[in-house]
Order: sequence, then C-alpha cells, then structure tokens
Amino acid sequence: MALVSRTLEIVLCITLVTAAGGMALGHPVAPHAAASTEPSPAPSVPTANDTSSYPPGTSATGIHNATRLVQAHEATLARTSYRSRATYEHVARAADTGTGGNLTVREYVVTVERDLQAAEVSIAGAIDSNVYWFTQDATMANVSSRQYGPESLYQYETGPGSYLTELRPTMVNFSSGLLESYLRDLEWELLSSVPAGDRTLYVYGSTGIDEGVEPNIGDTPVVASTRGISATLVVSDRGVVRAFTASEFHIYRNETVTFRQSYAVEGLGETDATAPAWTTDKLAQFGVSRTANGSTIALRHRGGVVATTPGVFLYTDTAGYQTTVNATVAPGETIYLYLTRNASSNVTLRASTDLSAVNRSIVALPEGRLSVSAYRYIHRSSDTGIVAEVTIHGPGASQRDYNRTTSGASVPLAGG
Repeated sequence: MALVSRTLEIVLCITLVTAAGGMALGHPVAPHAAASTEPSPAPSVPTANDTSSYPPGTSATGIHNATRLVQAHEATLARTSYRSRATYEHVARAADTGTGGNLTVREYVVTVERDLQAAEVSIAGAIDSNVYWFTQDATMANVSSRQYGPESLYQYETGPGSYLTELRPTMVNFSSGLLESYLRDLEWELLSSVPAGDRTLYVYGSTGIDEGVEPNIGDTPVVASTRGISATLVVSDRGVVRAFTASEFHIYRNETVTFRQSYAVEGLGETDATAPAWTTDKLAQFGVSRTANGSTIALRHRGGVVATTPGVFLYTDTAGYQTTVNATVAPGETIYLYLTRNASSNVTLRASTDLSAVNRSIVALPEGRLSVSAYRYIHRSSDTGIVAEVTIHGPGASQRDYNRTTSGASVPLAGG
C-alpha cells in the first residue's frame, strides 16, 4: 500500500515549491462586479483596529496583519459554499550551454468545491492525482498515478481516529493557508478599489521584501537563493481573498528557477458540491457498530459497489485478526464480525452475513470506539477487490497512535 504515501508526497512537494519563493504575474484584474453572497464576518474574527472600509488586517497604506486577514478569509469561507482553484508551477532552466539550457516544468493544480454539507478537494499533477470527498460523517479518497500503472487506490473511512478525516481542515484550507507568509513578509501598497455588488474589492500589490525578513527562517518564502518576489492580491472588504498571484525568481546552483502560483475564489453562496462518480462506482461504503450483546460488530454496507468475498481485518490496541467473508455483500446487507477461541486458546476472527449463525461461544471484544476503513487497490489488470479494516480504539487511543505501534507488523495477524 505504498501508494498511500503519495497523498502526502504531493502536498509536501507543493509546500516545498511554494516555500521556495514568491512570484509576479502582473496585477490581476478585479473580478467583474456582481451581486455578492458573502456572509457577514464570523463573530470570532477580530474587527478592532480595522478601518471599517478596508478588509481585516489592511488599510489604505498596505497589509499590516496577515494572520487576521487569512483568519477572516477562512472563517467566512467556512460559513458558505464556494469554488477555489490554485496552481503551483516550478520552472527551472539549467545553466546556459549555448543552446538555452534544459528547461523543466512541474505544475500542480488544487481545486476545492464546497457547500455546507460536503467538500471535494483535488490535487492534480502531471502523473499523479489525489481527490478527496469529505461528508459530515465520512471521508473518501482516490489516489492515482500513471508512473507505474495506471494504478489507483480508493479508500473510505468513517469513525474516530480516521486519518483521512484529520486531513480535512488541512486539505480544504491548504491553498489559503500558504498565503499568510507572502502577505506577512512582503511590503504592500493599495493599488485600487472597485465596487462589486454590495461589496468592495481592494487590489494590493507588493513593492518588495520586508527589510526585517531573514532568509530561511521559519515559514518565510524568502530563501538564500531568492532574487526577487512580486505578488498581487484582490480581497473583499470582508476579507475574502478573491484572487492572488505571485512570482519568484531564484538563482540556485547555476540554474535560474521561477516559482509561480495563483489562487482564486468564486461561486460564493452559489456552489453545490457533487460527489465524484468513483465514490459509488469503485468503492464500498461501510458503517460500523456493535450489536446489542456488545460482542459482535456489525459492518453494514451503506452504498457503492457490491463486495465479493471481501477481506476483513480487525485491529485492537494489542492484536490484529483477519478473515474472508465467503459471501457477496450488497448495499443494505451486513457483515457480522466476532472472535472465537479454540481448544489451544487461539483466538480467530469469524464473519457471517447471518446474525443467527453467529457462534454463541464468542470471545468478548475489548471496549473502545469503532472506526472502519474500506479500500480497493487497482494496478493495471490486478484488483484487490473490497477490503475492510475495523479498528477498536481503546481509551485515549487514536488511529495515529495505533499506526505507530503496529508499523512493521509488530502486532501479529491471526488468520481465520
């Protein structure tokens, strides 16, 4: 399952690219004036010391509090629907050899489509893509690559300690979170303002790097190789960043390197997030609970593809078990999981689609909250089918803690 790590590899790559520099693509044109559906500022967003006619953290002379501005932006977006698109481009040219040098270009595009019930986040590169679908109680992911495949990992998670669910705030706010260092470490001036429905949009342009910024210290975009950064920002009076562009120029080991990024938000209050087709065409979605006696786990198929003889794993804080369900499980049907002990005291995981057939001489399950992860891995013509992993989280435990203790197969799996 090494493909899972590419989820973070792409994010880390974007982080490194954007952290290495800022950019100048020219001053953006303010969006066409239109009726605004921005909600009022959230009560938690500070407004003291802000001139009422300017966005939070700004004034007629520039941007003075980058943190306040980004907080206002994210707080407002958290209370409405919207679409955002960000691009990150890395262009490098090797030292001139008389033929112009070797040019390489890498680009990632991050899009978010969110309403108040769900959100889709897509991170797309030249050969890799990561798409996440977040709902109120579950998270789904499609991690794909063409480098050695095509290959795709489809994953569904629900319940406490879900790794994918923990990613939600990072993924949804990833692009806007990267703005803060540029807003903080560059000098800014107000270029213009334009009415847009019942809102006013302000256009700020960078005038250089703040003289107090030290290269390579903290999360600054300024590094030792930086030769110049320029950027522009279009932001509403309520602090919603409608557009941002930046360009950085670097000299690094006899190479000229340019980093470019752009970020835009639109469809405020008018966006409906739609579940990608793969969430039902490729995945099986399971809910997990205990039955009345507490010693049997019910794994209910909530939707998606039919699971044919699915593999099932059960993890506790101290042990792991596995079995195969010798049945076809369709949406609406339930798999019942339970543990038994034989004469040699070996504990085995059992599975049945008929609750009445559950062996009554079962082993008590440990206390704890339940989570489930269902996945399917497809590589060329190879397909694992649906595999479900159920975890019982002991008191105070999290999925991340469990992953640390079980990495390297330190917890044995008992076959069934």
